[in-house]
Amino acid sequence: MIKVVVLCGRPMHLSPRAAEEWLREEVGKLLADGAVTQIEVTTLGSASLRWGRQWDYPIAIDLRAGSDARILVDGAACAGLGDLCLLGMRPSVVVANDERSVVLAERRA
Repeated sequence: MIKVVVLCGRPMHLSPRAAEEWLREEVGKLLADGAVTQIEVTTLGSASLRWGRQWDYPIAIDLRAGSDARILVDGAACAGLGDLCLLGMRPSVVVANDERSVVLAERRA
């Protein structure tokens, strides 16, 4: 499976709740693209005071088999992601491909 992952911060002019609602609505528009099968928006919390948190939201966009992530990201459907920059959310967009993943697991005796 191929996923487009967007990491972004919260727009500071919105409350956390308003930011989450706005983000879900805006990102939800990508479901209209035939290549998109599912979108998962997660709100992150800090693990501890020792470790900082650069991002507030990872957004995982699952694509249909055979879809080209570059076409989605550079196309009209993702034009709204540019608003994340304008709002100071510092988006970072990457592609994750299961074929390039390694799963590490506990060894069982």
